[in-house]
Amino acid sequence: MLITGLDIASTSGVSFVEPSRPSSTWHCLAIEAEGDGAWAKIDDFDCALRPLLADRRPDLAVIERPLGVVVDYGGGDQSGGDRRMINATTTITLAALAGAAIGILNSLSIPWVMIADKTWRSAYYGKGYKPAVNWKVSAVDAAERQGIVLPPSKKAAHDAAEAVGIAVAWRSANFIPVRHQKAFMDLRLGNGRAVA
Repeated sequence: MLITGLDIASTSGVSFVEPSRPSSTWHCLAIEAEGDGAWAKIDDFDCALRPLLADRRPDLAVIERPLGVVVDYGGGDQSGGDRRMINATTTITLAALAGAAIGILNSLSIPWVMIADKTWRSAYYGKGYKPAVNWKVSAVDAAERQGIVLPPSKKAAHDAAEAVGIAVAWRSANFIPVRHQKAFMDLRLGNGRAVA
């Protein structure tokens, strides 16, 4: 079974996790969506993600659900204090990138689900876990403990490591489209390869 985790952002983390194999064999990377404006970024993202998914053909993709209102925790602590809003253009771009990923997955007949950030973090780190520094550093630390090779740049490593956590927490998905529910349950019950 091959699970893909997608941490959608202007730099998106992508992971390919085979739960039955040692974590040191898992693969992760980051895709930088480049271009002037949302549409150019979406096109660039499509050109980078589509061949990866077509080549690897995961059994399931798990997408971190974009927040309805995007919050930047960069200026405050991770417990929710001192939050700042990100502008509407970023919010729209993130939703559009997630939509592009869904379109790619559907066109390749790869079942997909979504998971909230709090849900995958609880499933991956354990309920009640609080990061010592921040969530991205915790993701990198966890990946390194598991022997997962991360991209060399700090930002890419952060996003790729979070994509690993998203993939590992696939069983906790909290949005499963009706058309993919059978495939999801087949994987959960160990009934072989999921078919979209």
